[in-house]
Amino acid sequence: MDINIETYDQATVIAINGQLNATTTSRIQDDVLSAAQSGQRILLDMSHVTYLSSAGLRMLLLLYRRIRENHGFMVLTGLSEEVTDIMQITGFLDLFSIFDNRATGLQALKKAG
Repeated sequence: MDINIETYDQATVIAINGQLNATTTSRIQDDVLSAAQSGQRILLDMSHVTYLSSAGLRMLLLLYRRIRENHGFMVLTGLSEEVTDIMQITGFLDLFSIFDNRATGLQALKKAG
């Protein structure tokens, strides 16, 4: 599991590489949640996420709630077919704005708010 956080003028990009399961989520959750500052725009690049467990879904929900509480915006990009299926079955897909890649996600965040 690897995480990379970059800040741009209009957004913070969080790129996750590997599996989002109970073990890995507990290691990165604090870093991911701390990026959800007041009014922040977050792009979560999941193009290299190979597996998403219930612990990973929980982290996404916590991040979603934190960003909404702070009046921020968040988009997800690069979801694999497997991750998309998991999120659709659990109803999580309806919570997030999903884009194919970083460029379109950043463009949407720029227009948000």
